[in-house]
Amino acid sequence: SWGIRRAPSLLDVAQAKLVMWDGSHDSLHSQVFGPLESPVEMNSSRLFVAQQAYALHRSDYEALFGQMPNLGDSSQFPLLSADQTGCQSTTVDAKPTCVGTLHGMPGDRTEFDGMSLAHQDDVTQVVVNLGKAIAAYERKLSCGPGRLDQFVQGDSAALSYSEQRGLKIFLGKGQCTSCHSGSALSDQKFHNIGLMAATVAVVFLDANDRGAALGISQSISDPLNVRGKFSDGDDGRLPSTVLPTMEAAFKTPGLRCVGLRPSFMHTGQMSTLTQVVSFLSRGGDPYGYPGKNELAVLNLTADEQLDLVNFLTTLNGAGPQKSLLSSP
Repeated sequence: SWGIRRAPSLLDVAQAKLVMWDGSHDSLHSQVFGPLESPVEMNSSRLFVAQQAYALHRSDYEALFGQMPNLGDSSQFPLLSADQTGCQSTTVDAKPTCVGTLHGMPGDRTEFDGMSLAHQDDVTQVVVNLGKAIAAYERKLSCGPGRLDQFVQGDSAALSYSEQRGLKIFLGKGQCTSCHSGSALSDQKFHNIGLMAATVAVVFLDANDRGAALGISQSISDPLNVRGKFSDGDDGRLPSTVLPTMEAAFKTPGLRCVGLRPSFMHTGQMSTLTQVVSFLSRGGDPYGYPGKNELAVLNLTADEQLDLVNFLTTLNGAGPQKSLLSSP
């Protein structure tokens, strides 16, 4: 079914500490539990996934992480089929909430909750480790250098005159670097940009989205976070509390390869960079969202907006190398 937001890009996600638009996960390996156990995405469960790993990928898993628990023993780990796992009554209204019976995950009051606490941890640890393997691959996904990098390294012909003017606007009048900084052109923080929700794909409307105000709270309470027992260590990435400025705030997306994306904003309601630049130039929308808009009116001229859009295309790189897909 519909998710509540547009999927963020995975390119250069290795630079992120808090992930997802709202910071609802503080590591790539914990993020995998989101789609796995969401009734509107994969509608599966950690118990089913762990059992499938045991049945199909045991030797590969054990080569990396050591001996797996005996997930084939139905007396200790109730066996689930693909038809049984997850939520047995999913919704279709873009809300990732199960209104039926759960199977194979915390809170199901059946298979998972019926196991001993030690066996519950065994199952969760297997999926955490699978998440770490996926995260290791995701860290290799990068946009790569673009023409801007060539220009910075001394190739004055790498950018057209319009693109060079756009670079000056990006660094100056456009105030873009106040959020889009660093090598991936994201400060990795959360900002309210005053976006009034609009209908997407005829049926989808993400109204009154509180963003990081709820996402960070979820991450703080998540037993899979970097402070929990499944973590390899706590580097202080997770905030200790939810701040008022997080209300309806969303993570600054990196701008590498931004010109190749099919849609923009956390809702996906804009389809061109021209629309995005125009929105930012006028300082966002005056109403229709929770929290306080951080943007200021820029009043960029039509020519300045065009130059800025042209500059953003210089951030496109070659993307992940094809060799990654065939490497062992």
